Amino acid sequence: DGRRLLTEGFLPVLIEPIGQTLGLDQIERRVPLLASQMLGVILLRYVVGAEPLASMPAEDVVALVAPTLQHYLTGELPPAGGV
Repeated sequence: DGRRLLTEGFLPVLIEPIGQTLGLDQIERRVPLLASQMLGVILLRYVVGAEPLASMPAEDVVALVAPTLQHYLTGELPPAGGV
């Protein structure tokens, strides 16, 4: 099912190793944030075909999404358990 694919495939096989390789702190918090952004873009761009995202040049998508991904990877996160 979809949940199993994400929790046993996408996250631990594809995304978590990136965090480990980069030596990120708080991987257990950063990885789901990163995945949520990536999956949202993939879903809206390629599955739903939501405009203008679906027809936007890839370079524009990268320019718009990259700062958020960078923040999830290396930016300051609020304290665990709430703000």
